[in-house]
Amino acid sequence: MNNKKGYDRKFQNPTTLLIVQVIKQYLPDLYDEVERTKERNNKYIRGIISARTGLTLSSKKHRLPNQETIEIEKVKIEISDDLPEKLLAILDSIPEILLTYILHFNKMEKTINELKFQEKNSNDINFLIDNHYSSNGLNESIGYLENLILKIQEQNIIERLFKSSPNIIGEYIHEENKINIYWIGIGIINQITNLRVDELTLITMLHELLHAYTIQGFDIDGNQWDKHILQNINLQITEGFAQIYSDLIIQENFSYLHKTFISLSKRLQPHYKEYKSWLDLNDRNIYEKVRELLLKTRNSRITSYAQFEKLLKSIEKNSKDIVR
Repeated sequence: MNNKKGYDRKFQNPTTLLIVQVIKQYLPDLYDEVERTKERNNKYIRGIISARTGLTLSSKKHRLPNQETIEIEKVKIEISDDLPEKLLAILDSIPEILLTYILHFNKMEKTINELKFQEKNSNDINFLIDNHYSSNGLNESIGYLENLILKIQEQNIIERLFKSSPNIIGEYIHEENKINIYWIGIGIINQITNLRVDELTLITMLHELLHAYTIQGFDIDGNQWDKHILQNINLQITEGFAQIYSDLIIQENFSYLHKTFISLSKRLQPHYKEYKSWLDLNDRNIYEKVRELLLKTRNSRITSYAQFEKLLKSIEKNSKDIVR
């Protein structure tokens, strides 16, 4: 059994090993940074989620007068050394040399910007150089890298990574009552997008914990989302609730994360963005409206998005009638 973690682990899959070797050059403390972010924010995030959703992962059920039983739904967060199967299948299909260049994608873009700066100022810096230096070499390097990036983009691989496997960096596994944070996946996204490791980790924790709370959290009456209904529910609904709460909580409590959250969300599948059409996020009673929508969705045993849209319209209508 392999008990080692992070870069010390012996990776059996050749693709994973290649990825780890490349990422380690640029992010030697990647695993530790993900772990620190998790430990520092886990309890705090759970408190915010519970307060804003009105849901809890524990339910009090009275058995006898003055005596109660507390049922606790523990949701562990684990930092996984593995990669999701769907993501690994995509990565395995990419030629090794092309995968290596994809992991250098952000570095190539940075290099182009630096070379352009040097080219622009090459004449002004000649007094430091013994012989007059031609900018032709810089232009050739810029042209080479720009063409290489264009060819990589034409392969559409980066878009496939985001669209085909939404669980690249984290996953809530309802059946196992746990959350996986994929540190290698976070490293991949960092290398492609230059989004910060700690911010990616925090956003992932928040989104996946919101799945746990909205799906298996108890409301004030001790009710949960029916597990049989969850098996058939439209992803736009469950992902929408995780996303709308993520957006609101980030703006309210982690405003510095919002730019990263938007940048990440833009690359994901459409059902991760549908929530923006649900309600006015600037409404002063937005949390109450989202909570009402969530509880009515759960209690009405809604599974299809068409049913959900009807419920949404009825809530909007009632809200307008009250204002009148």
